[in-house]
Amino acid sequence: MFMTSAAFLRLLKRLGTGDSLYFISARTFMQVSQFVIFIVAARVLAPAQFGMFALGSAVAILLAKLGEAGWREYVLSSRSPSAVASATTAALISGLVSTSICFGAATVAASFFAASEMGWLLGFFALWLLPAGISSVQSGVMIRGGRVRALSIVQMLGELIGLACSLASLNAGFGLLSLVYGRLACQIFSLLAFVSLIGAPRPVRLDRATAWELVDFSRQILATRLIAFFRSYGATFIIGFLLGSASTGLFRAAERLVVSLSEVLAETVQVIAWKNCSRSLTQTDERGAQQRFLAREAEYIHPILLATSAPIFLGLALVSGNVIEVVLGPAWTPAAAVASLIAIRQLLLMPGFVTEPLLATMGEVRRMPPVSLFNAILALVLVLVCAPFGILAVAVGQCLAAAVSLAFQVRLQSRYAGVAFDRVLRRAFPIVPALVAMAVAVTSAQAIATEENWALWPVLALQIMSGAIAYTGTLLIVERLTSHERSLLYRPVTA
Repeated sequence: MFMTSAAFLRLLKRLGTGDSLYFISARTFMQVSQFVIFIVAARVLAPAQFGMFALGSAVAILLAKLGEAGWREYVLSSRSPSAVASATTAALISGLVSTSICFGAATVAASFFAASEMGWLLGFFALWLLPAGISSVQSGVMIRGGRVRALSIVQMLGELIGLACSLASLNAGFGLLSLVYGRLACQIFSLLAFVSLIGAPRPVRLDRATAWELVDFSRQILATRLIAFFRSYGATFIIGFLLGSASTGLFRAAERLVVSLSEVLAETVQVIAWKNCSRSLTQTDERGAQQRFLAREAEYIHPILLATSAPIFLGLALVSGNVIEVVLGPAWTPAAAVASLIAIRQLLLMPGFVTEPLLATMGEVRRMPPVSLFNAILALVLVLVCAPFGILAVAVGQCLAAAVSLAFQVRLQSRYAGVAFDRVLRRAFPIVPALVAMAVAVTSAQAIATEENWALWPVLALQIMSGAIAYTGTLLIVERLTSHERSLLYRPVTA
């Protein structure tokens, strides 16, 4: 009934270069669009209002996860001719349940807690949930039919319409509801576009066997996604409950600023890792040879990933104060130290994005859920412990959780994919003096600008340019002085 892991990876590999570029462009455009909305909203809304939206959005995203529940992946992995209709029926049922829960939460918030603004927010989010679930199935149909370019164009146009709607609503004074209006506009456009391209969704009556098959498939996908959700948004709920919406707004703004960069890097890394890992399936059928091939690929990817991500996140940690004041405004200055710590957290998490492709190719992906669950629980426990001491303490706890997660990812990749991290560290050595040079350049630029009493924009521009030049120049010099086998770009021959 379902494709094997190897067959699914071969399907990924057949995705053409043009389709891959469209896919990455769509994902990047979506991130940029959301980032622009975030910046404008942060400059218009107070931290307490932004925190309220973050809490309402977290509730809606949780219900959206329950509503989508892996139906797109079911369409992509099932060979049954009735898979699309069955997934559509399941999406309608789960979407209606999620919508009802969201309307109920809106009623409770408005009636019993005198939170009318939160009630309206959740009420509008409820209207978004059902079309989001159906659109998820339709996007699976588009991918299954090889129409990745059309799907990418629809997604980009939808984001553009949502961006325009949100910005116009913010300008008109609709406040935090403006952000929901944009999501609704994007989702409605996407659903109508899918209907025009592939026809209206046609649900069918599910027999017992198909229903159980859908539940079993969804259970596996949903468990992983809920773990990831609570790891990402658990802090939002806990801070909102213990410290209030203003602290939630400051923490979430700092996190969003950093994670916007992280998501683009992570998705690019995963696409490259999946594509490189899938090559092992065509190189050989022998497990030992596959593991050696994957180990060499990972040992090639990790130093380059570190050389790319380390200057971005550590550089952001150094200039976070100026970035936040320039981008978000003086009201958000208390979030600067939190943003620096979140940047370090994201740097520690980056190597983990290579784990799934490696373990999936080796048929060991079952090792991930227990580790992910432990890491998520640890992160939430640390938030609970640290939250009474403020959002800065929460950010420190998040860094500790990320360090533990990094240790587990190294263990998984070493044990099941044969990755030798001693070789990775030796080849990544040129990054260290380059980072030191960058830090010296950035702090010197800040000192000079402070003495000369410069405005914030020129200071930030000088810091970024001097840091980039110092890092790149030092890295190139050290690379020239390093032996070939220890070079960042050295790619060992795999047998």
